[in-house]
Amino acid sequence: MAEDIYMDIPAVTTMGNTFNTIGETLNTIAKIMDAAAKLLETVGWLGGPGLAAVGYWLDRMKPIVDNLGKMCLENAEGITGAIKSYRDGDNSGSAKFR
Repeated sequence: MAEDIYMDIPAVTTMGNTFNTIGETLNTIAKIMDAAAKLLETVGWLGGPGLAAVGYWLDRMKPIVDNLGKMCLENAEGITGAIKSYRDGDNSGSAKFR
C-alpha cells in the first residue's frame, strides 16, 4: 500500500534557510575568533594564561565551530535537494522524512 507524502514547502524552505544562516554565521564567528586569537598571540601581551586560552580556542573550540557550520550548510543543501525532488515528483528520497 502506497503512502501519501506531503511536504509543507514554505515551512521546509524556511527551515533550510535557517540552517544556511546558522552555518554561515558559525563560519563567520570561527573566522573572526581565529583572527582575534592570532592578533592577540602576535601582540604578545597576553602572558602565559592568555596564550593558553588562545591555544585552547585554536586546538579545541574552532574545529567544533567549523564542523557545526559545515553540518548546517550540508543540511541546508539536503533540504533544498529534498524540496526540489518533491516538486519534481521524485519520491525515492522520501524515506528520510518519515
